Amino acid sequence: MASSSRERYLAFMLRLWLTEGNGPAHWRASLQSVPGGELCGFDDIDALMGYLFQRTRSVAADDNSQIGQKRDQQQRGGETEQ
Repeated sequence: MASSSRERYLAFMLRLWLTEGNGPAHWRASLQSVPGGELCGFDDIDALMGYLFQRTRSVAADDNSQIGQKRDQQQRGGETEQ
């Protein structure tokens, strides 16, 4: 799923299931993007949380970059020559 600088809202269908096998039981997860339908699978909750952290951090970084650029443009436009 590509991150967009205009992406300010993320919506997913989250599915969790407990797997049991030879080793200890653990949770697996999948996220499906609501608008696009892309599906991502995760072997454990840590991987899921890492993915969500990455997605939200990249969107916030893009947003903060745009805010900084607008502020810089306003400051340059507001400067007067002496």
